[in-house]
Amino acid sequence: MAKNAVSDWDATAANNTDIGGISLAEGVTKGSDVNNIVREMMAQIKGAGFSTASIPFTAASASAAASLAFAEDTDNGAHTVTVTAPAAVAADATVTLPGVTTTLVGTDTTDTLTNKTLTTPTITLKQGAAPAPTAEGDIQWDTDDNVLVIGDGAATKTFLPIPASTAAGDIEYYNAAKVKARLAKGTAGKILTMNAGATAPEWADAPSSGQPVPTSSTFAVGTLAYLRYVESTDIPNGSNAAGSALKTIVLNAAVPGTFNWAEGLSPSGTWKNVSGYPARDGGSTSRSAGYWVRVA
Repeated sequence: MAKNAVSDWDATAANNTDIGGISLAEGVTKGSDVNNIVREMMAQIKGAGFSTASIPFTAASASAAASLAFAEDTDNGAHTVTVTAPAAVAADATVTLPGVTTTLVGTDTTDTLTNKTLTTPTITLKQGAAPAPTAEGDIQWDTDDNVLVIGDGAATKTFLPIPASTAAGDIEYYNAAKVKARLAKGTAGKILTMNAGATAPEWADAPSSGQPVPTSSTFAVGTLAYLRYVESTDIPNGSNAAGSALKTIVLNAAVPGTFNWAEGLSPSGTWKNVSGYPARDGGSTSRSAGYWVRVA
C-alpha cells in the first residue's frame, strides 16, 4: 500500500517501500530522490499534526471549539476519531490518556465498575407500575405500590418502607397486601387483641384475675372452670366433651357446707378435660369433678 500519510506507515521497516510514491527499494532509489523523500516526510508529518512537541488543537475561529482528529484505517475505510476541547481554552492544559490496561467507560454501554466511590450521586432506578425482576440483584421501584422489588435469581422479593413515626416498642402489621401500618406500643398491663372487625390488632385491658362466680351457662372460650362430668363413660385427660355433659358445682342451700350436683348448670360449648385424670360419673378408677377449659 502506498505510504501517502503517516497513518500509512508500517511498524515493520521492510514494509515501508515507498514514501508518497517515491521508491525506497534497494538499488532503485536514486540520489536525486533524496531531497524529495525528505520533503515528502516533512509534509506528511506536518499534515499529521506533529509540527510541535505538543499536539495542537485547531479551531476555525476564536469562538469555535478546538478539535483534534485521529484517522484510523484498519479496514481500508476512512474512520476519524475527533477529540473536542471547550470553546474557550484560556490556558495550557494537560490531558493524560489512560494506560493500555484501562477500560474507558461509555455513557451508553454496559460496564462493570469495581472499587468505585460515588460522591453525592443522583441514582434513578428502573420504574414501573408492576415490576417483577428476577435477575439477581436487579432493583426496581414499584410506582403503583411505592415499594422496592429486587430479583433473587429466580423470583422477586418485595421490600416495604417503614411506617412513619415508628418508635421503640411499636408493632408493625399489614393493613393491605403491600402496605405496612404501625401500632404504637401499649401501656403497662395492656394485652394485644384484635379489633371488633377483626381487621387490625389493638391494645386492650387484661382480664381480671381469677374466675367470676358462675351466674349463667355461658362462659367465654378459654374459661377455666371446676365442673362435674355427669356421663358414665370415661373422658380421658386432654379429651373434649360437650357442655351438656357437664354441670357447674353450687352449694346446697338446704345443707350448708355441702355440694349439690343437680342444682348446677350445663355450660354452653365444647370443653377439654385438664384435670390430669379421667372423668366419669361413678366408678373406682375415675372422679367426676375436675378442671375443664372451654375450647369452642
